[in-house]
Amino acid sequence: FLFEMGHRRVMNIMCLRRYTMELRLAGIKEAWERQNQNFKDERDLLTINSFSAKEAEEKVGAWLDMTEKSMLPTAFLAGGDFIAAGIINALKKRNIRVPQDVSVMSIDGFNLAAIEDVPLT
Repeated sequence: FLFEMGHRRVMNIMCLRRYTMELRLAGIKEAWERQNQNFKDERDLLTINSFSAKEAEEKVGAWLDMTEKSMLPTAFLAGGDFIAAGIINALKKRNIRVPQDVSVMSIDGFNLAAIEDVPLT
């Protein structure tokens, strides 16, 4: 979906503690391949140890602080809605607007956006 929307720089934030998340990551890599995109773990993947918004916010925040603005992705794909909420908090603290400046999409089945003001794609 993100590729269909024109995104080419997508950062994936995943907790790989569960086998199902590893399967999701394999599917993500297959989607990149179908779009003739070269997925590189060191460029396109941040892994975290839990599904918490706090850890995602800290990890993405540190990554954003180290990354040149010209190299920022146009979209983040989160391995869960709480991870997505953490990503959005990190972006907001750096005055990066969601969805105006960057899209955030979650692959979770839980709809956090329905109970909080979280602008998920």
